[in-house]
Amino acid sequence: MDEIKKKYGNTGPGYMSNKITQRFLEENWDKYPEIFRKSWVSWKNHKNKKLQKSLGEF
Repeated sequence: MDEIKKKYGNTGPGYMSNKITQRFLEENWDKYPEIFRKSWVSWKNHKNKKLQKSLGEF
């Protein structure tokens, strides 16, 4: 995590129970995809939420 923090800024400790980590994921999930585990349920949920179409898009 120290190397990631040096390169990407304050990521929090990497645990989804941490508010800083949650905020970092929300703001950077598509900006820095190389640092997130794609098997991470939190990442999948956030990706699906962002890519889901609204009713007006159908």
